[in-house]
Amino acid sequence: MKQNILALYLIKLSKWFSLVMPIIVLFYEDHGLGLQDVFILKSVYSVAAVTLEIPSGYLADVWGRKKCLILGYILFFGGYLCYSFTSTFTAFLFAEILLGTGQTLVNGADSALLYDTTVRYKKEELYLRYEGRITMIGNFAEAIAGIFGGLLAAYSLRYPFYAQAVIAFSGIPAAFALRELNIKSKIQSPIQEIMRIIKYSLVTNKRLCYNIMFSGIIGAATLTMAWFVQPYLMYMNTPTSWFGVIWTVLNLTVGIAALY
Repeated sequence: MKQNILALYLIKLSKWFSLVMPIIVLFYEDHGLGLQDVFILKSVYSVAAVTLEIPSGYLADVWGRKKCLILGYILFFGGYLCYSFTSTFTAFLFAEILLGTGQTLVNGADSALLYDTTVRYKKEELYLRYEGRITMIGNFAEAIAGIFGGLLAAYSLRYPFYAQAVIAFSGIPAAFALRELNIKSKIQSPIQEIMRIIKYSLVTNKRLCYNIMFSGIIGAATLTMAWFVQPYLMYMNTPTSWFGVIWTVLNLTVGIAALY
């Protein structure tokens, strides 16, 4: 059990230790992109993530949580490598598709594997405690990373992406260290099964559908605020090194909330 918990901690750390988030709008601007281009890129990321959300959950059940996590982190690594060595809108678009797909494969699979682990060792009552700790680690990691990302960006806007690619790569061995505990389902017709799940989630089960819609609205609202932080700081002529510090303060408030 400890091996899986520790590996999941490392996976969360790798996922959320985001050096590029506090300065990514500056990076886009430095490569000639406007705010409209920024939101197009992030919309493509979101569409890729949302479109694959239900199929990826199904894939985690029949293919395995561990395999989904491994593939997800390989895509993360590829996405940040693409950002590190390219300079065009098209290349950034491809990177966002890789990152959005990777995010979807990781999302849910990590929590599902954590739950499988607590069930296997008859510690289900500890699931929410571990989930809260992992969430807290993620938010504090993003907060701390903000400072380093801002300092690196003060020297070069490329440096945070180089370092981010290395951090993304560290999630791959952590995913390999996981022990798969779920009994994989065998489905005769995968496409029909995915369509059945989508129909059940969005049509048949009204309560589940409303919860999904509510989650999407809240997520969109909070992300909209997050993406306007950097343009606002740029409007206020904030020094680049302060971007990470301000981002850190914002994320610390989330981390403290997650702890309790």
